[in-house]
Amino acid sequence: MRTILRAAGRSARVFLWIVKALLLVLAVGAAVMWPVSRGRTMGVTTERYTAGPAVGEDRWYSAICWDERAFLVRGWRDVWGGRRLAEIRAALQSGGKGWRWEQWSSAQDWNEGYWRSRWGPLRWDFSDVNWPDGKSHYREVAAPLWLVSLTAGAWPLASITLLIRRRRRQHRLALVGCCQSCGYDLRATAEANGPLLSRCPECGEEENSKAITL
Repeated sequence: MRTILRAAGRSARVFLWIVKALLLVLAVGAAVMWPVSRGRTMGVTTERYTAGPAVGEDRWYSAICWDERAFLVRGWRDVWGGRRLAEIRAALQSGGKGWRWEQWSSAQDWNEGYWRSRWGPLRWDFSDVNWPDGKSHYREVAAPLWLVSLTAGAWPLASITLLIRRRRRQHRLALVGCCQSCGYDLRATAEANGPLLSRCPECGEEENSKAITL
């Protein structure tokens, strides 16, 4: 049982470090895009069309850098006839099946009046638009890229800092012949250069693989 718990703990730590690495990549990317996107809108969209005998759907997701801000969009369009359904069928016939990726970049300043809701630096808009032969749904959120970078990078940077401090502490304890887990003196004799105990009598931590001979 103890072996299983240790393996589960190691797997959990590996998973958390993978998450931290992805967050760090996101933080660095946001920091880079912060000055690059100034006065511009740059983004990528993935879109998928589906159509039945009388109903069609256009679903898309967008990630956009808009004038120093991150802008995420989830939208879908329900169509039950008319010109828009014909457009979806035409897109399917031209190879629009499955997900389609599109990138773009253009000069465009931030439009503060675009957003219906706001709180501090955050902006969002959840809206549904009806029209004669369908309905559109928009779920949009935006935040400054500097805030995205700070938020995404806080946890991994704090973990890296603590890891470095822990490694340095363990190294200092090993140099003076102490347990790297609890700091207990592991010298078997009173001599400064004496042999070290293989297991800490205080916390039971195995020291063979980590002890440094003085």
